[in-house]
Amino acid sequence: TPQQGAYIQPNMQMPISSFYPYPSNIRQITYYLNDAPIGSATQPPYAITYVPTNRGPSILKAVAETTTGAQETQVISITMQ
Repeated sequence: TPQQGAYIQPNMQMPISSFYPYPSNIRQITYYLNDAPIGSATQPPYAITYVPTNRGPSILKAVAETTTGAQETQVISITMQ
């Protein structure tokens, strides 16, 4: 959450969460908006709340750090209106 291509209202709380099929293999998931870190979570559903202030196309990235030290990344495009 949010979904690819979502339109988000600026200055309003945006819930962000991720699903990982093997939660016992995850240390934490860190979220980035346009490459700036905006928060992290260590427990499923790996949820944070963020209040965006910018407008326009944006890239939301979730980086999962595994217990072995590897990283897995998911990237979606969203638009702040």
